[in-house]
Amino acid sequence: MEGGDFLEYWKSLCNKFGDLQDAGHFIRWVSCGLWRIWKCRNSVVFEGILIPPCAALELLSQQVREIADSGGKTVNCDGAWCNQTSVGGCGWVVRDFAGIFQAGGGMGNLLCGSSLMAEAEAVIMAMLACVELGVEIVQVETDSKVLVDMIKGDLLTDAALEGILWDIKALR
Repeated sequence: MEGGDFLEYWKSLCNKFGDLQDAGHFIRWVSCGLWRIWKCRNSVVFEGILIPPCAALELLSQQVREIADSGGKTVNCDGAWCNQTSVGGCGWVVRDFAGIFQAGGGMGNLLCGSSLMAEAEAVIMAMLACVELGVEIVQVETDSKVLVDMIKGDLLTDAALEGILWDIKALR
């Protein structure tokens, strides 16, 4: 299905392998594998760091174990921002412990002061969606280390983000 719509490709993959004895395990590896490829790509593009294949496979294996051990849901969120217009957007996807899609959403035309603000908006929207879905245990994935460090308190909070970060911390 080269060049086709991702959702259609994903549905065909689930249909093709959904009858496997351990389909959930297989789908978890596929979804985590796609995420790991994306993360490795971002490391090269944005940080100039090439992740060796063995290290990427170890990270993939660790991620699969973490998701399986969490027993809950995993929400992946991402933000985008245009510095010429100060307009951003964000999206999120919730997967169960097997990596199977549960819900997703997003929003565009958000007035954001930075890409970091768009990332923070993505996390808060994802967490609010999980609350609305009744999800009690959630592992949040983001590609913004700066945002994670701010949430954990390891990095001084950007004043423009204080309100959003306070909301994120309140939902934890």
